[in-house]
Amino acid sequence: MMLKDARKQDHPGIEPPMRLLFEALRIVALKNVKVVILGQDPTPQPGEATGLAFSVKDPRSVGTALNVLFEVALEGFPVNIKNGNLRKWPQQGVLLLNSALTVNRYQAGSHLQANWSDFFTAELVEYISENAKASVWLLWGQKAQRFKKFIDRNKHMS
Repeated sequence: MMLKDARKQDHPGIEPPMRLLFEALRIVALKNVKVVILGQDPTPQPGEATGLAFSVKDPRSVGTALNVLFEVALEGFPVNIKNGNLRKWPQQGVLLLNSALTVNRYQAGSHLQANWSDFFTAELVEYISENAKASVWLLWGQKAQRFKKFIDRNKHMS
């Protein structure tokens, strides 16, 4: 389904809200990127997606986000499972990006092919790889792994 189809009245809508679509790229400047975390797509639950991969309002209602927080906690970092706001991460140089920047509400993976992954995300990953300083890339999930070929592995760790 194309993004333009999401405007139809019988469609449940898309996440995140349009004003947050490029939030991940807005918060952290390319020159400050130290780590890139690439996920699959925003959470399809209404009102939870923030424009930052794995960052949600309430991680207890989004299993993937909760798993990320548990993993961070296992590494010894303080975590609040009632608050999934990861906004501090980009402020420290972590680019929280998804393979698809939008998703149909209630339909995980619905925008992966036609709208983002086949062109936009590949170009974006290649651009970041070429223009960012040496950084660490974490490609979380099978969909994100597809972009490994666009990362300069002589410059970055992935």
